[in-house]
Amino acid sequence: MHGVLTEIVLVMAVAVAAALLLRRLAVPPVVGFILAGVAIGPAGLGLVADREKIEVVAEVGVMLLLFMVGLKISLRDLWRMRATVLGGGGLQYGVTAVAITMLARVFGLPWPEAIVWGLAVGLSSTALVIWLLEDRGETASPVGRTAIGVLLFQDLAVIPVMLALPLLAGRAGSARDVAFIAAESVAFVAGVIVAARFVVPWLFARIVATRSRELFTLSIVLIALGTAVLLGEFGVSLALGAFIAGMVISESDYVAQIVADMTPLRDVFNSLFFVSIGMLLDLDLWLARPGLVAGLVAAAIFGKALIAALAVLPAVRSLGTAVASGMALAQIGELGVVVAAEASRLGLGSDTTSTLFLTVAVPTMIATPFVLRASTPLARWIESR
Repeated sequence: MHGVLTEIVLVMAVAVAAALLLRRLAVPPVVGFILAGVAIGPAGLGLVADREKIEVVAEVGVMLLLFMVGLKISLRDLWRMRATVLGGGGLQYGVTAVAITMLARVFGLPWPEAIVWGLAVGLSSTALVIWLLEDRGETASPVGRTAIGVLLFQDLAVIPVMLALPLLAGRAGSARDVAFIAAESVAFVAGVIVAARFVVPWLFARIVATRSRELFTLSIVLIALGTAVLLGEFGVSLALGAFIAGMVISESDYVAQIVADMTPLRDVFNSLFFVSIGMLLDLDLWLARPGLVAGLVAAAIFGKALIAALAVLPAVRSLGTAVASGMALAQIGELGVVVAAEASRLGLGSDTTSTLFLTVAVPTMIATPFVLRASTPLARWIESR
């Protein structure tokens, strides 16, 4: 236990130092966190030996972030966004997955491995994009709502994707068994939402009546993390489970107080998450094949931005908003890393291609703050034309 706490303290110290140093250069703090992870991880000084335990702590930050985003989007808002979530999100993910799969086949990868690349690259970083949008005050803007709508679809899509991986690897039962598990997960999620709509208001009324701030804060954390863990048992990602918990209580009379209490906790844990992402980067491949890796990073960013912009254009009906939204979604996200890791565990790909995937994914996240910063003036220029 002492060793894990020592490493967490070390991670936080390096993250603060990197963020302060890069802040002077007008570089977003999230880039400093990721680079801090690179510096102290296996690719750098190797100061952190137990990365898995730090990732467990970091996962709490992602759940709290998505929980607070859910607080700002009610079920009625989600219904109004259905064209973006289902139409734009479905088109973006489907087209990206097919395009990457075909490209991987051109490079000689077998069909199962090529499909995994398509499914993984199509996923963007929910945690990173939403944190950046919140920092810019744009979560409620047209670009913010469009990007969040697409990200929600991607998070939902991870459920059938993870169920399909054993089929690709030939290690699952029949497709009917997988479909039954997926239907069971959807039914359970719906049941949790309906139950919470009635239970949570009753619970809050009694907690507030105690006039205990500590009990109130503890109850919020319990609802956020408890719902995420409960839904996770039925195949739903922890982040999506936390988002659902936030949406369920978004119409509560105590939302402002919840946000005030949760923001400091969210920021601390979320910084650890991005440090853990930086630890995944393998610099050896960058040094051995810099041209190949740089080309793949650039192609991933440009290709994902273009496909996402075209996918959401019918829903937003604004070329500037579509382009800015596409640029916000141009990275390969943490769920893509999860999909790739699970595929590798099932034997769907070699260690070399898995390493290459991580080597491409992490730099796309590092580039995201700069790409997002450039999206606003570009969108304005497009609109003016």
